[in-house]
Amino acid sequence: MEYYIFDLKNNVDKNNSIEGEIDFSSKIKDDILELSKCKVDGAYSYDSRRDGWIFNLHLQISVTKACAYTLEPVNFLVDFDTDLIYTFKVTDDDAFPIEGNKIVLDEEIWGEIFMNIPSRVIKEGAVFDDSDNVYFDDDNPFANLKLDDDN
Repeated sequence: MEYYIFDLKNNVDKNNSIEGEIDFSSKIKDDILELSKCKVDGAYSYDSRRDGWIFNLHLQISVTKACAYTLEPVNFLVDFDTDLIYTFKVTDDDAFPIEGNKIVLDEEIWGEIFMNIPSRVIKEGAVFDDSDNVYFDDDNPFANLKLDDDN
């Protein structure tokens, strides 16, 4: 999603709503198995104090990750509100710089989503096998070490 500064200025008092979808399927890697398109709703406003734009957004995306116990797919919804601030002169850690004549929201939106995805998920009803059966290969240099049962 990208917005030209000229269009933002002209529409801020008329139609400042935002609605759309972003495809983050290229971000699938590691333990993320699947992502739906991200639904983005919200509005923007001009902040004269910061000389920039504030985007008040509601983000919703379906994520599939592997269960930490069974490795079976677990699908869940990531649904939250966030504010993204873009300014010409960044003065704090909460704002992103405006480069050129447009604002591109995609990378910052992905960053917000990624921070809201749990690092591990557990499928409902999954049971962790906490057995003490530890097996070593004969070639393993630690095979002759004895495990302390008290720990």
